[in-house]
Amino acid sequence: MENKSIKVSDLWDQQQDSSFCLNRNQRKSIEQLYVDETIFAQFNGLLGSRGHFVEGYGGDYDQPQTFINGFYNTYPYHYEENSPQFPQNGQTMINLPDASLMKLSVDAEEINIHSATLQSLLRTFDLKNGVVCRNATYRTPSGYEFTVSEQKIVSVSNKNLIITRMTVKSLNYQGVIRVQSILKMPFQKKQLSTDPRVSRPGRHLILRDLQVLNQVGLLKAETEFTKMEIQVGITHDRLFDYTVDDNQLTGTCEIGVEPQQEFSITKYQFYHASHIDEACDVVMQLRRVEPFDWFARNQAHFAQDFWYDHELYLSDSTLNIALRYNVYQLSLSGGVSEHLQIAAKGISGEGYEGHYFWDTEIYMLPYFILNEPDKARNILKYRNHTLPKAKIEANKMGVSRGAKIPWRTINGEETSPYYPAGSAQIHINSDLVYALMQYYHASNDLQFMIDYGFELMLETALFILDYGFFDKKGFHLSKVTGPDEYSAIVNDNFYTNRMAEYHFDAVVGFWKQNKSLCRSVLKKVGASVQDLEDLSKAARQMTYLTDEDLGIILQDDSFLNLKDLDLTLIPQENRPMLLHYHPLYIYRHQVLKQADTILALVLMNDCNKDIYQKTFDYYLKRTTHDSSLSKCIYGIAAYDLKKSNLAYEYFQNAAMIDLGNDIGHTRHGLHVANMGGTYLTLIYGIFGIRINKILTLSHPISHIQVKVKFGGVTLRISILNEVLTIESDGFIVVELYGELLELNGSHSVLIKNS
Repeated sequence: MENKSIKVSDLWDQQQDSSFCLNRNQRKSIEQLYVDETIFAQFNGLLGSRGHFVEGYGGDYDQPQTFINGFYNTYPYHYEENSPQFPQNGQTMINLPDASLMKLSVDAEEINIHSATLQSLLRTFDLKNGVVCRNATYRTPSGYEFTVSEQKIVSVSNKNLIITRMTVKSLNYQGVIRVQSILKMPFQKKQLSTDPRVSRPGRHLILRDLQVLNQVGLLKAETEFTKMEIQVGITHDRLFDYTVDDNQLTGTCEIGVEPQQEFSITKYQFYHASHIDEACDVVMQLRRVEPFDWFARNQAHFAQDFWYDHELYLSDSTLNIALRYNVYQLSLSGGVSEHLQIAAKGISGEGYEGHYFWDTEIYMLPYFILNEPDKARNILKYRNHTLPKAKIEANKMGVSRGAKIPWRTINGEETSPYYPAGSAQIHINSDLVYALMQYYHASNDLQFMIDYGFELMLETALFILDYGFFDKKGFHLSKVTGPDEYSAIVNDNFYTNRMAEYHFDAVVGFWKQNKSLCRSVLKKVGASVQDLEDLSKAARQMTYLTDEDLGIILQDDSFLNLKDLDLTLIPQENRPMLLHYHPLYIYRHQVLKQADTILALVLMNDCNKDIYQKTFDYYLKRTTHDSSLSKCIYGIAAYDLKKSNLAYEYFQNAAMIDLGNDIGHTRHGLHVANMGGTYLTLIYGIFGIRINKILTLSHPISHIQVKVKFGGVTLRISILNEVLTIESDGFIVVELYGELLELNGSHSVLIKNS
């Protein structure tokens, strides 16, 4: 590669669009920096790198983290009272070897926040160009001043590659700046947190090799128990002198500078993981890398095409940048492989140990279905690939047939050690089927349903059918937990039952419409026509409980028998309650962590408005919103009920959960499902769209525009001056304010909002 010192101005100064730029300036405390590592994290669906400084923080502050989706290790659980039916091993997505750092020093003084004074800090996530930029000014103890600028890309074109360009400018120093580029085994946490949302400490990687091959540093390691292999390589656009010592490889380069002179170094980091990548020669890959500007142009082309496809705009400037940020980060959190899903924190941090939950199907998938259906298909196919393990889990739960989708997992095996809030959430089976049907209605992808979907629908339905039972009053599902984890092991949870009814009807309906295509699947699963009739009967006789005096739907058969809890007496520092109160204290009160019954009403969208209103009011007063998934759903419900001010407040709250660190957990990763929930608030709430065979558009506010894909047609929907405009690039029928409307080609319809 060509080695040269170049004058670098910000490549994007002339191209930046403030409505696509997330700026966070002068956030210099270490706690703020850890939060902003999450905010400025970048990923490409496979590889994720947090926004730590390329020069490091110095001292004990450095905790750089890089992750690959699905690259995990296991560790043994210890139960004082064990059962062979419990998960025996935890799973954790592990922090990878660190290749990010290029440490700086002058005259034995390091240039970082530990050793020098950080005088100024400017940071930008340029969503329109797909790059993160940072500019920091330091003053050393000797009075020397420097600016350190960083431009970082996690490449979308080469999903193994991270490219960082560091530019150092001397403001008043003359002499030699030493640059030490590091490749080492990952930082290891030493302290066990009592927060179950945070990963456990421990050594998960074993170093196998560390060497230098013609200006390429190469590290090879292997997970201790899962035996996954990782290769990490580094190289630069300058020559370095390398040394290898124990667990670290260091490349050193010394550069002379005058005051007001600057130099740049580009560092390339290549990550190759055995669980997803085909074999490749990492050294050869790094010898062929293009200059930084080539990747910058490539990244910018991707990002600009992305926004052309989305055309997402809101006239509220704060919401506009927040929603654009959320959608962009959600899109790049997964969907690139059918063997991987999307974790609760994506690949942005250690939170929830990289586990996949039901959040993916209910909160994240609608975005992909309406915008990136190929990714949606991959995300759904993951459940098919792990179906054999789900069938084993069903047997562990005492059900001899069917499949039980794990509540939390990476490899498809249930890994939740606390079954009251884990395995008992059998609604995840129906959540998956809800997502499958949404995909099918939006894509008309019959072949996918025959090859993958119907088998998943049938296996998961048989489990629920056998888990439940009939009596004289109807069909019941007992000892379950709904989405609200503050009410565990209950009977006839409304959400679980309502989603199961939808599930059973979907199976029977799809069978009736496609009998000739489905017979082979029926035979493969070992199901009969009688089973389908039993599913239909269970759907018709599903148990729902109401209270006539209150006029509400009951969350379950015991909720109203519990003691009320005045939430104003719970201090803010004791939120979330799960970290401060014994589960039995929570379980014996009428208190919700998040939307439960209301979530079912939002998804089904078929409830009598008077009952909906009273049910909404009753449960809202008892909801802590301790879950990041709560306010987006209550916001949608508020839009449904014409509570526009409350809905807009919750929309804003949901959109800013991470950017405002509103629940104090952002440093451990983005709340990716809430990002999907924020998008749902726009689509389900403001526009009133439901993914069905027809669309319903309602509740326009202010100036908004968005694109969605439905049935092979792209719809461009915009609201301006209380006029709704819908344009399609093909023929489609939509329902608008209760009336069917035919759209064809470039035809547009203006609707006056009333």
